[in-house]
Amino acid sequence: MLETVALGTLRAVPLALGRHQNVDTLKVEPLQPAVGRVAPNHLRHLVVRTLAVAVQLLRVCILSILAVRLLIASIVFVIITPVVTIVVLHIIIAVLILAGRWLVEG
Repeated sequence: MLETVALGTLRAVPLALGRHQNVDTLKVEPLQPAVGRVAPNHLRHLVVRTLAVAVQLLRVCILSILAVRLLIASIVFVIITPVVTIVVLHIIIAVLILAGRWLVEG
């Protein structure tokens, strides 16, 4: 069965080598009104899409900067909070000691 198909395809003529069925298919002319309308639409789409991508990139940059600032603020808060707490506790202890002395002496 396969041999019959293979031998039959040897005699086949490709469509490109055969005669064209429609003679007018060789005459291809651009549609000027369509080109005049399509080109501005493509240009408009290109400009709008470029602006949209630019806005998205700007958003990503701003969000990245904000994320970095938030990370830095978190690190500073984690480092400074214990230091501030210790300083405030020392001030409270010093005030209590001075108040105690004032009460004892007074």
